[in-house]
Order: sequence, then C-alpha cells, then structure tokens
Amino acid sequence: MVHLVLPGGAILLGIIVILLVLQDAFEVLLLPRRVSRSRRLASTVLRPTWRLWRQTSKLFREGFQSDFLSCYGPLSIVFLYIIWATCLISAYGLCQWGLNSSAENKLSLASCLYLSGSTFFTLGLGDATPHLGLAKILVVAEAAKRM
Repeated sequence: MVHLVLPGGAILLGIIVILLVLQDAFEVLLLPRRVSRSRRLASTVLRPTWRLWRQTSKLFREGFQSDFLSCYGPLSIVFLYIIWATCLISAYGLCQWGLNSSAENKLSLASCLYLSGSTFFTLGLGDATPHLGLAKILVVAEAAKRM
C-alpha cells in the first residue's frame, strides 16, 4: 500500500513545487508591481540573507560598507536563480521518479534527479554517460557553469 501512495505523493509534491517556483519567478522578474503576499519563496530566502549581509557589512570600515551593501542586489538575483533551479530540478526529479515507479526498469530517485539535472541544463551526453553518483553530479555542475 505504501508503494502505491508514495509515487503519487511524489508526483503531486513535484507539481506543487514546480507551480510555486514558476509563480515566484514570474512575480519577482516580470510583474511591474509589488506583490503583497507575505509568503513567497523569494522573500523567505531574501529576508534572512539580507539581515546576515547587513550584519556582515558592519565588520568593514565605513567607506567599504556601502560598496559591500550595494553588491547584495545583483547577488540576490543570482542566488534566487540557484534556488529556483535547484527546486525545479528536484521537483521534476520527483515527478520522474513517481512516474517511473510502475515501469519495468525502475530508476532510483538519485537517477531521476540526475536525469532532471541533465535535462534542465541540456547536457546532451550522447553515448558517454557517467556511472558513479559523484561523476554524475560533476557533469551537471559542469553544464551549469555554461549558463
């Protein structure tokens, strides 16, 4: 019974995360107005990191503080892209794993996450595929740096 519930739950969780991340990215990057919802992925991530960044700026001399603080905006967008990409890769991997659970050759969750990562970053490995888990992570990380 657990075997039947778990894949369906993974698919549902994956779809929910995909929709939340896409909505968050749309609201942050494309909407011309401020969104009034208090619970958003971007604000959940950026509020604590801004507090930490602001506290860290106090360690520097006054002339460098404003330069340090001005770096937060651009870096926060890069950080959000990383968070969104990680969430999307994980969500699509969960969906792949849930859909693959009834297949004859079942893939592990780790393989589904690797498949999702390689698809997200359009690796196009062709005939060469890594066999060890760490090698797969390295290939995905290498493809990510090209973006």
